[in-house]
Amino acid sequence: MRWLYRFSANGRFPDPVDEIRRLASLAGEGRRTFLLLEDREHPPLSGEVRHDTRIYLATATRGESGRRLLIHGEGRIGESYRGPTPESVRPLYGEHASRWFREIIEPSVFDDGPRPASSVGISAGDEEAFLAGRASAKRLSEDSTESDGPIRPARTVEEFLALPFFGMWADRKDLGEGGEWARGLRQQWRRRARRSD
Repeated sequence: MRWLYRFSANGRFPDPVDEIRRLASLAGEGRRTFLLLEDREHPPLSGEVRHDTRIYLATATRGESGRRLLIHGEGRIGESYRGPTPESVRPLYGEHASRWFREIIEPSVFDDGPRPASSVGISAGDEEAFLAGRASAKRLSEDSTESDGPIRPARTVEEFLALPFFGMWADRKDLGEGGEWARGLRQQWRRRARRSD
């Protein structure tokens, strides 16, 4: 299994490639490095992920053929952490009181420059799906991965909810609790079926 993390420009970090280089530089100095995860309850990468799983460090670019991912480097996934910004990455991310971070072990930048997503085995389907969404981290589909063996099953509700598929609709306030939402839809269908037009 592998993961993809997309860095993007923002007010604090207008150059995502520089952010990747700075993380690699921190690791080169022997300091622990972390990725700042999305600001929501259970962002992708906050839950159970097998340690030492490969993660690709990417940015999105717009070219003649549309948007594409460029892979600038890679690392290995370490521990997840929720709390204040770790001291080593405070200059990068600033002060946060309670955010999710994911340790990245030995992040590196490719010496030969950025590579297309296909060069690291990312399928065109995974690339398109990732670019179509808002997520900054995504587990790659099984058909585009090298198997690392089984992942330990989720033991708690929080771990289960943090799995990539289940966190997908976390920002949809209109859906509410899933079962309640489905019951409401069924009730609407029944009303329509009883109406005579």
